[in-house]
Amino acid sequence: QSDTLANLVAFYAQSKGKEFTFRAINRLDKDTSGIVFIAKDRYTANAVKFALNKTYIAVCSGIINENGTVNAPIALKKDSRMVREVTSDGAPSVTHYKVLVKGKDCTLVSLVLETGRTHQIRCHMAYLGHPLEGDDLYGGRLDKIQRQALHCGKLDFVHPITKQPITVTAPIPDDMKNISREINAALENNIVL
Repeated sequence: QSDTLANLVAFYAQSKGKEFTFRAINRLDKDTSGIVFIAKDRYTANAVKFALNKTYIAVCSGIINENGTVNAPIALKKDSRMVREVTSDGAPSVTHYKVLVKGKDCTLVSLVLETGRTHQIRCHMAYLGHPLEGDDLYGGRLDKIQRQALHCGKLDFVHPITKQPITVTAPIPDDMKNISREINAALENNIVL
């Protein structure tokens, strides 16, 4: 009921003397950092709703040697109200991942989703045997970070009025950089994500 993104946006709008309905076009799991697109009006919300291209950054446990795609259906795990699992009767789910930096015992990857299922990245990477660092819900370790190491780092869309392409980026937070010396060094040297 308090301390939510919707509350912050409502406060911001009120301080500017404006009122608008909170329309979050994309959402992030609790403890995932990064970009959220909020439309100020219904026209914009409808125009960009299915046209956002998001790139996520994650630190996965273990070493991933090759880029790849996970094409595995996801459903709510039986006897759970939150955890998802790969199962034959789940909803179609496709995640593309690209290796960016290998650490001593973890890998920084970028991820692009074809589908937007709840916990899709977290579930798919755990399915591959590489859960996100800090994601104890899906088998990740908690010794290096206290949240899932997942960040929405880039958002591309076409402006609904001007039709100009727009790219928004958000820097990777320090808690994710500090998981690995190799990852931190690569990010400090401005590797291209």
